[in-house]
Amino acid sequence: SLFVSGCRRHCKDCFNSETWDFCYGNEFTDDTMNEIITAMDKEYIKGFSLLGGEPFEKENRVAVQYILKTIKEHFPNKTVWCYSGFTFDTLCFLTDAIKSSIIEIINVPVVKSLKIRFRYTEKL
Repeated sequence: SLFVSGCRRHCKDCFNSETWDFCYGNEFTDDTMNEIITAMDKEYIKGFSLLGGEPFEKENRVAVQYILKTIKEHFPNKTVWCYSGFTFDTLCFLTDAIKSSIIEIINVPVVKSLKIRFRYTEKL
């Protein structure tokens, strides 16, 4: 799992409000990416979870795209879960090309919704 920093949504029921600050936590480096790849390179690890903060904030999208593409290059059969304060419909209507490529990588987006807590899409 990886928690990104930065969120303007400030959801009422957020369990991780300290990550709303864009300066919270440690800088993501190549060493961090290598640590994730090494940790995931075990058969009993079935996937990766991305949480926040908000992974879909504009400031996070380039880094999130890089992280998820790298994970899928190394582990194409492992799932990716992404937790977001956006509704799935809102994410689908954002026109950002980077956001679109992130959506294509994610297997299970867990999004804010009153009726549906998550939506599963089979991409394997």
